[in-house]
Amino acid sequence: MRDMKRWVEDFFSEFHRHHLKPLGFKKVRHTFSRDLGDYVERFNFQGSAWNSSDEKDPWLFYINVGVEFRDLPPRTPCLDFPKTHWWQRIEHIALNASDSYNLHFPIDSELAASELLPHIKSASENLSRHIPRVLNSYLENDGMFELGLHPVVGDVEDASVNHDAYL
Repeated sequence: MRDMKRWVEDFFSEFHRHHLKPLGFKKVRHTFSRDLGDYVERFNFQGSAWNSSDEKDPWLFYINVGVEFRDLPPRTPCLDFPKTHWWQRIEHIALNASDSYNLHFPIDSELAASELLPHIKSASENLSRHIPRVLNSYLENDGMFELGLHPVVGDVEDASVNHDAYL
């Protein structure tokens, strides 16, 4: 019987091979990066500290979205999301993205991919429209990491959204 760690590793390898690699992403463990010229966007699938090795329990994870600007020196220390100047959880960038996800065993790779891929594409599109604002915020704060900027709901600000928590 395979353990949960092997199931998860196989899922992310397959997800990369079939869905993200054709979009230009490279994979290192649970982080997928794509070079977009002036910056590199990264999607990191962070497993919960409370996950168990038991297959009957789902594998809970969060999706972090990060940006590394080509012309800037590395952020130090860089412990929370290495090789990024700015990062945020996907639910603050992509409309309708969840704050957490579960992989259930056995993993239905296509079903999981059909849930994840639209959020990744949406986050990438929203981020690309707001890269100048993300860069300016980073530079105005002397390279200090800043989580909250402003909400993005399509291109319309939503007054019901917490404005301090979103891109």
